[in-house]
Amino acid sequence: MHPDRVFTSLHHLIDGEWMREAYRRTRKDGATGVDGVTAAGYEKDLEANLEGLLDRIKSGSYRAPPVRRHYTSRRRTARNGLSASRRSKTRWRSGRS
Repeated sequence: MHPDRVFTSLHHLIDGEWMREAYRRTRKDGATGVDGVTAAGYEKDLEANLEGLLDRIKSGSYRAPPVRRHYTSRRRTARNGLSASRRSKTRWRSGRS
């Protein structure tokens, strides 16, 4: 540990290979992003898109888009978001009652 050093960013660790692997690991069957771009649309010009994103990240001009919140119609409990039957199954598996 170096108490005189300050953590500022991880930008020096991110490169094109890292970006391609991150893209490979994302779900492609999800909903479109808040910008309306699908995974298939992004992949049409993947290398240019990843390069542009990497440039924005490294220059500090990238700002993550807002997250679109989606509520389900299922009943949720205030305690942890699980239904009562799901919560009881979780307790049973973990040995708690």
